[in-house]
Amino acid sequence: MAAVSVLIRRLTWCVGFAMAAGVTLGQGWDLDDHVAVVGGDGERVYLTTLDGTSDWAESLDQTWTLHSAPQLGGPLHLESLVPFRAPSWSSLGHLQHVAMHPTRPVAVMSAVREGADHLDLFLSYKMPDETWSVPMPLDGLNTVEDEIFPGWLGADLVYASRVEGRFHLHRAAAATQWLRAERMALEGVPSVHAVGLHEAGPNLRWVTVEQEDEGRLKVVPWTGFNASKSLATGWTLCLDAPRCEGATLEIRTSTGALAAQSQDPCLALDGLHMEDVWKVTLAGCLDNTATAVLRDPEGTEVRRYGLSAEGGWTFTMLPLDLLAGLLNRAASDGSDWPRSTSMWVHFDHATSDLTPEALEALDGWVKALGEVSGKGHWHVTGHTDASGTPAINKTLSQARAEVVAIWLQTHLGLASASVEVRGMGGGAPCCEDDGLNRRVEVLWVPSLQ
Repeated sequence: MAAVSVLIRRLTWCVGFAMAAGVTLGQGWDLDDHVAVVGGDGERVYLTTLDGTSDWAESLDQTWTLHSAPQLGGPLHLESLVPFRAPSWSSLGHLQHVAMHPTRPVAVMSAVREGADHLDLFLSYKMPDETWSVPMPLDGLNTVEDEIFPGWLGADLVYASRVEGRFHLHRAAAATQWLRAERMALEGVPSVHAVGLHEAGPNLRWVTVEQEDEGRLKVVPWTGFNASKSLATGWTLCLDAPRCEGATLEIRTSTGALAAQSQDPCLALDGLHMEDVWKVTLAGCLDNTATAVLRDPEGTEVRRYGLSAEGGWTFTMLPLDLLAGLLNRAASDGSDWPRSTSMWVHFDHATSDLTPEALEALDGWVKALGEVSGKGHWHVTGHTDASGTPAINKTLSQARAEVVAIWLQTHLGLASASVEVRGMGGGAPCCEDDGLNRRVEVLWVPSLQ
């Protein structure tokens, strides 16, 4: 477990490539034209645009222009991609949008069926002979109103429907075979219409909205946090370096927004979302190094983070550090701490082999973890640095994830069906250090059903 803690303490939030491009992390896209997010491939996010003088809702059957941009925000790049249409889809009229699942041989599409005058949702599966099945209407979701810009949120479907008069986002769970859907509430995003959504990472989703009195579609960041998952009163982050008195300590969220700031030795963390990644920065400390100590409302030390001039006086506080602590502490003395249902495994450059250090960290983590009870899934997600081509990085990240998944199945006795493996390539860096970007993230996600 000590090896895991060392890796976590060294993490720093990576915004270098975004700042170099002259963009603010998570700022979104607000153009003179309509712009909507339609998906991503782990390396880039894809957006589509339409003349802003047109009524976008009445122009869904027109040809929109496709662009791509960095996954975390940045300038648009015009793409000359032709929308995919399999021969077996000939029964469909206009295809408004097609979304391929990133890891499974299935596509969801918004299209006009024969004899209809509105857009409905359909599913098509890729067959063993590489052909695609005839699209099946999702009758449990289809309405007499338009359903547009479908996409994937893990194994679930997300799409927009104006069955209630305005377009709202809806989520259809894979557990119900996508036959029922619930409306998604976009807390903190004022909108007349909510049209599309893409998950760029665990702490950032891009949503397409039309806001009051604007008339144009734009893409804005949305964390989708549950307000009830905020830190209670009493959580603090305190400096223990005597010559840091009067220094400024600040915390920013994954979108770059200032969440807390103080010149006192202790910074109150009340109300911060446990699901976010927080970048902590210290300024004005006269010492060469400092330590920030995280304490719970009872005053118990939960974590220590090292800061230094060499490290830029910053560190990243991972959300699951706190979340695991809150969920797993059986008593006020934290007797079962530290027990974490998440960890990161790091790799050498251009290889998917587990290093002795990684094996030691995995073994220590499994021993500290104990038995995980209840229903749920293990998410094993592989990543690379940005040194290779997108195709090479995608293959390497998948191989790294599969190696860790096999190790977990062997040592924890997991069923393969309970492990979801995904390779993200180099499109979701965590840090400025490429050595930390070459990683596999392991996360236990309890089932809500």
